Amino acid sequence: MLEATGLQVGVDFCVAFAPERIDPANKVWHVRAVPKVVGGETPLCNELATKV
Repeated sequence: MLEATGLQVGVDFCVAFAPERIDPANKVWHVRAVPKVVGGETPLCNELATKV
């Protein structure tokens, strides 16, 4: 699909992933206190994902 459109990751759009890390049964870590792990396909994608 990308070859057909000519779009490039990090130039025309970004790709990042942040896995779910919340444990509803854990009383120690509140939902807002759980550290997030974020990985972006490029440094720009990673930077933008950390701001979301």
